[in-house]
Amino acid sequence: RQAHEEPSNLRLEVLPEATFQDMYVGEWSQVPIHFCEGECLGYVPEQTISHVKSSRPSAEALVFIHGFNCDLATALGRVAQTFSLGNMPPHIVPFVFSYAGGAELTYFQARARFADYGADFRGFLEILARHFSEVHILTHSC
Repeated sequence: RQAHEEPSNLRLEVLPEATFQDMYVGEWSQVPIHFCEGECLGYVPEQTISHVKSSRPSAEALVFIHGFNCDLATALGRVAQTFSLGNMPPHIVPFVFSYAGGAELTYFQARARFADYGADFRGFLEILARHFSEVHILTHSC
């Protein structure tokens, strides 16, 4: 089958720059990725991969902490709406830190339990810090 008929079969092999230049001389050496006609294996120079990695912004996390009387589904909807309408860049990854936010007539009981979630929140942020260059926190009436 032709590569364009089954794009999931496409593979790239990273080559050192010198090897790539030896294989593709002239105008072809300026093209960053090569697929031979009908083939599923392509070649890309190591330098191109390094350039793409360095030009991409580092991933950032945005943690939304909902307020009183807000369930998880509502909090997720608010984050989705914020990302959609706010035109967030793709390198920002959304998260929701949820807790038992209470309901009508339980405000003071829910508020009294906030400290109980401190260790969980700290652990959550420590895990995020291992994977993201920055962690932003957005809260609503906490």
